[in-house]
Amino acid sequence: MKMPTSVLSVVSLGIFLVLVSSHEGTGRARQSRCSHRDIVIAQAQVQSQPSGLPTFLVEITYTNTKVQVSNIHFYCEQFSSAIDIRPDVFKCIAVNDSLANGGKPLAPGLTLSFTYANSTLFQLTPLNVEAYVDILVSRCVRN
Repeated sequence: MKMPTSVLSVVSLGIFLVLVSSHEGTGRARQSRCSHRDIVIAQAQVQSQPSGLPTFLVEITYTNTKVQVSNIHFYCEQFSSAIDIRPDVFKCIAVNDSLANGGKPLAPGLTLSFTYANSTLFQLTPLNVEAYVDILVSRCVRN
């Protein structure tokens, strides 16, 4: 028995949505084509605070050009700063664990930057990242 095209379209869309939602409950899929080696950290002392405490500029660049990453974690020793850092840019979440960009996706080639003040330049080492791809399901309407 031949099914009408509209029924097949609905069934196909339903199967696709079930597969997508079972893969990742939040409507996004993860790929494994990224590496923490694609995260480049550049730091330099840029000035000093009025108290004489050094201020450092940090630039975090994602160099992979194929896929976005999210949940970028860094090993950060006992990181601290005498000046505030926006938590959506860089935040210590545990001893020796910090999170960049609030865990949100970072597009290829994008650079995050922030400054911190401390007597010590901290070695920020990427721990892990997750590949991130949005899945967009669009609805086509026949005119």
